[in-house]
Amino acid sequence: MSKPKLKPLSILGTFNRSSFDSETRTIEVICTTDAPVVRYGWDGNYNEVLSMDPAHVRMERFTSGAAPLLNAHNRSELGDVIGVIERAWLEGNKLMAVVRFSDRENVKDIVKDVADGILKSLSIGYKVLKIEETKAESGKLPTYKVIDWEPYEVSFVPVPADPNAVVRSNTSEENEIEFIPLSRGIENSSTNKKDSEIMTEEQIIAAQKAENEKIAKAQKDAQAIERSRAKEIRESVKTFHLGEEVAERLIEEGVSIEEARAQIQVEFAKKDPSKGASNHISVGKDGADKFREAAGDALLLRADPTAKLSDERIATAREFRGMSQLRLAEESLIRQGVKTSGMSPREIAQAALEGNRGAHTTSDFPILLGSTFNRTLRAAYQERERTFMPFSRRA
Repeated sequence: MSKPKLKPLSILGTFNRSSFDSETRTIEVICTTDAPVVRYGWDGNYNEVLSMDPAHVRMERFTSGAAPLLNAHNRSELGDVIGVIERAWLEGNKLMAVVRFSDRENVKDIVKDVADGILKSLSIGYKVLKIEETKAESGKLPTYKVIDWEPYEVSFVPVPADPNAVVRSNTSEENEIEFIPLSRGIENSSTNKKDSEIMTEEQIIAAQKAENEKIAKAQKDAQAIERSRAKEIRESVKTFHLGEEVAERLIEEGVSIEEARAQIQVEFAKKDPSKGASNHISVGKDGADKFREAAGDALLLRADPTAKLSDERIATAREFRGMSQLRLAEESLIRQGVKTSGMSPREIAQAALEGNRGAHTTSDFPILLGSTFNRTLRAAYQERERTFMPFSRRA
């Protein structure tokens, strides 16, 4: 009977950000451990355990100094290689390695994201060559111990890898594995299945493709959400003229946007206004008027970039040019002392348009919008040709 075949697999790894050395561009990683991982095989789900016995791990590639560090398991182009595995070793129940990033320009953004804690997920690719079935408890999933396997690459990935997923690459490479059954096994039990229960090769490929597409979509969505969160936090910190380190700390801690805004307000309250940035619109005697003027100028310039404003007013409006109307509404509430953390976008908009009734104050936001609308309408009116003049007179 022919031996079963298995495609290369991937498994989640970890690394300690503090081990990153910016001078040598190296970082120490834990490639994997001997913890059980649930996988799907020929006969349903089972627990896979990677043996960390030095006699069971083929370390030649990892210790050669030439094994690649890849971008998300891609290996079809030279640019997919973003570094190299410098050292690798077995330490107790762990496979450890030190990887070094390339100094190429197109890799520097990845290195910065790793150093800044933006990229936090690691995955390794490996081949399984021999599996041994072990005794499982009653009612538990069967456990198969991998007693001959070979790691061959490490990848930084957008989100943690699905343990059930094969390496995401264009390769169709498979390798034969030796299976040692206990009482029953993958090879034996698969022969007892009815023909209708056995998946064809086309069905297996289609299922793997669907799973990979699902993983890719989840990665893309998670990356978009993380970028949006980081951007929103940086904009909020910039609005309150706090240091960049505040934004980096909040991003690294993984706090929600609402919690970040609450902490930013606390930090801003601690700050001495007399030591703020020179272009900061202070909340003083005429602070509300200055805010309305600057925010209104920002909206006007967004509607009409050719609007005639002084250089000073354009420079002041620049602080608010990247804000959406919802962000301007929230900013107007914050400047009135309203705590917006925990409020939904709808509640923020409603409070800004109706005013903070509890404090008997009038919101700046309707005034800001009304002023901008009137200025835009007046400018449009003045630009229109007066076709009525020949047949009318002033009275």
